[in-house]
Amino acid sequence: GVLTNLKEISLYNNRFTGTIPTEIGMLINLSTLKLSFNKELGGVMPTEFGMLSNLTSLSISDCLLQGDIPSEIGFLSLLSDLNLKGNRVKSIPSEVGLLKQLQSAWFYENDIHGRLLSEIGLLQNLEELHFSSNRLIGNIPTEIGALVSLKKLTLDTNEISGSIPSEIGLLPVVSWLSLKENKLTGDLPSEIGLLLQLSYLDLRNNLIGLIPSEIGLLTKLTEG
Repeated sequence: GVLTNLKEISLYNNRFTGTIPTEIGMLINLSTLKLSFNKELGGVMPTEFGMLSNLTSLSISDCLLQGDIPSEIGFLSLLSDLNLKGNRVKSIPSEVGLLKQLQSAWFYENDIHGRLLSEIGLLQNLEELHFSSNRLIGNIPTEIGALVSLKKLTLDTNEISGSIPSEIGLLPVVSWLSLKENKLTGDLPSEIGLLLQLSYLDLRNNLIGLIPSEIGLLTKLTEG
């Protein structure tokens, strides 16, 4: 029979092949799903994932996940940890902004293209956001300043352009900020001096101009 009372599945670091079965959507009480480090587990994420309304932790990192993440992911209203790093994912839907409980989001080392979603700014419980090593373009959205709980932000090794928005100074607890290896231009905003918890700042390999004197206010800065 269907294991409808199942709450946790941990199948990481095996040799599963093929695609994730759509029947997984029938496990309506599932709170934790770990499928990471199955190097030959691929295909697209089933839309049936949207039926897992009790899911709090989803980890499918370092697999062969491909294509677009379905908009149905927005139904996972209890999700706090989302790890999809190290796949071949091409896009994240705007519905990710509905994940109000999300605390950590790991999307690095994929093939995600297009602009960084402005809907990211709706995730006010988000503490870690990692988009390194993708194909992001365009500006950093000003909505990034709404992430009042954010502690770590990595957007490095993309093709992000434009200037760093002054709203970056609205991140009161951010301690780690990596924007290296992009196409950023303009001057570093003086609001950078408001990031009093910042201990790591990396802006290497961009086209940034002036560094404001306010950088001297970052007394916790140890690396970068």
